[in-house]
Amino acid sequence: MALQSAPVTLSSAHLNLLATVPLFQGVPQEILIRVLTSPLEIRIAKDDTLLVPGQATRYVYVILSGRLHLQLTDTNTVPVAMYGEGDSLGEMSILSDKHNSGIVIATTDCKLLAIELSSVWALIEESHKTALNLLHILSQHIEINSQMNSESLEQHNGYEGFNMTDRITGLYNRHWMHKELGRYLKRCLVDNRFSCLIMLEIDNFRDYAKKYGELGGDQALRTFAQTIISCQRPEDQAGHYLDSKLIIFLPYTTSLEAAGVAAERLREAICAAEIVLPSGDTLPRITTSIGVAQLHNDGLGGLLSRAEKALSDAQKNGGNSVSSIA
Repeated sequence: MALQSAPVTLSSAHLNLLATVPLFQGVPQEILIRVLTSPLEIRIAKDDTLLVPGQATRYVYVILSGRLHLQLTDTNTVPVAMYGEGDSLGEMSILSDKHNSGIVIATTDCKLLAIELSSVWALIEESHKTALNLLHILSQHIEINSQMNSESLEQHNGYEGFNMTDRITGLYNRHWMHKELGRYLKRCLVDNRFSCLIMLEIDNFRDYAKKYGELGGDQALRTFAQTIISCQRPEDQAGHYLDSKLIIFLPYTTSLEAAGVAAERLREAICAAEIVLPSGDTLPRITTSIGVAQLHNDGLGGLLSRAEKALSDAQKNGGNSVSSIA
């Protein structure tokens, strides 16, 4: 892996992002500026590896843009966890410089803020809040690592007890949605940046799955999800919401109209996507109804409610269409 790195001075954008990172939440900005004096801004390319088990590391990493995923040593397995903008990695290295639990790989091109462990220790000495944050994070990591060690004996079941990715689609699951998506929404509201949510559902999916069986239904869902992944921006977050419903959170969208244009392009791409079974047999293509909703101050519940209403409007219009609600 070839890392591109350069020293940076913490900007207001860095500080606003750090305020949402669990390790630094509640720590006054003046302390962050005084203590975190030598961070690096690192760029890594898609499919490059950031961390491996047993690897010594000197940094805690904060994701500025892009996505990474965590896998065990078997890189053919479904990712155990996904990380996006504002997430942090490497806190376990504060206890041991070789305490990585798995392989961390870039899902997209990424930009990271690398903070030296010595700076984190200085921040812990300076800020009681940082120490409390770290204790909470480490307790969560220890619990997850314990589950990983025990559940690795059951590879066929994956890590569904704590996994934040859906087994069929590979997208984020509802656990992630309720645990992490609210944090992304809050950040967008704090930044006063326009954002939207897209909710999609395969038209007549129950009839499709009944006709072509579980294998055909699952393959349709996978194709549905893969098409979304191929169309979304690195900063977008896609998840499996319920049954054949998927969602895409579009942070920092310019307008509701722009989100509607993106949704229309996505609808066309899904209509054009071929559904091919592992055997090589081809199934009929699917269509999708799409609802687009604007983010307001009523949080995740209100946003999902508006997106579902917009989706319902698209379905009432006959399906294979896009509807928007401000």
